Amino acid sequence: MSSATIPSELVGRPLSPWQRILLYVTGGAVLALALWVWLARPYTPGSRLGYDLGLVGGCMTLALLLYPLRKHWRRLHNFGSLRAWFIVHLVFGICGPLLVVFHSGFRLHSFNASVAFWCMITVALSGGAGRYIYLRVYSNLSRTNALLWEYEGSMESTGEEIHPLDLVPRVRQWLEDYRRHPFARRSSWFEKLRRVFASPKRGRRRSRRARRLVLEALKRHAKRMGWPAQKLAREERAVDQLVVDYVQTVDAAVRLSFWERVFSAWHILHAPVVYVLVISAVAHVVAVHVY
Repeated sequence: MSSATIPSELVGRPLSPWQRILLYVTGGAVLALALWVWLARPYTPGSRLGYDLGLVGGCMTLALLLYPLRKHWRRLHNFGSLRAWFIVHLVFGICGPLLVVFHSGFRLHSFNASVAFWCMITVALSGGAGRYIYLRVYSNLSRTNALLWEYEGSMESTGEEIHPLDLVPRVRQWLEDYRRHPFARRSSWFEKLRRVFASPKRGRRRSRRARRLVLEALKRHAKRMGWPAQKLAREERAVDQLVVDYVQTVDAAVRLSFWERVFSAWHILHAPVVYVLVISAVAHVVAVHVY
């Protein structure tokens, strides 16, 4: 599981409450305006206003191709940050199709227009879904990996004292298997999906027996070593929380890995549809002006 496929600079900050309110108000205003255009028909696609809406929306749609060019063409790598290009791509991917819809007056008058319209809807919806998956995965992926590495480091014995997990080798082996199994190629899709959509409390339940075995072994070890009660209580709390946190972090990594694969599959759909949209939009413009 790696985040190398998506630049970390693209992960944005969460929206503030005022930004969310502004977003909802804007969305409500657009829906109200769309309803008025659909019912009142204040213009036609061939009128001056309708034509200008289609022209601006079409230009924004064509501009969607600039982002993949900036991302993959080395000569453009020095022209602005990738995050700025991504934001423009996201805004144009919303506003362009929206203006084209308003240009049509929410009515389709030809087969070519229908193809362009539904391609545009597919692009807009897939873009929104991709953005949701993107934020869900990559805002937490690096942090989850770092936590796993930190926990695995804290489960190793030091030169001064044996780690409690080494007192019960089968528990350590169970923890290793618990992390390795969902990522194994031979792991069934049913098991992977079950781990993805399982309750967050499942890890605590699954680790209950492992924690009990470790705590029993720790008590025997403390008795042999003559530990005071305070030290034993402190070690018990630490190892109990470590096992719980590790198992829950593995579950989080499994979920993120699943959504990362969904994002990869989404990209296979989204990119070709963008090209089909551009081709159908150009064909629509040519057909309107020629015929």
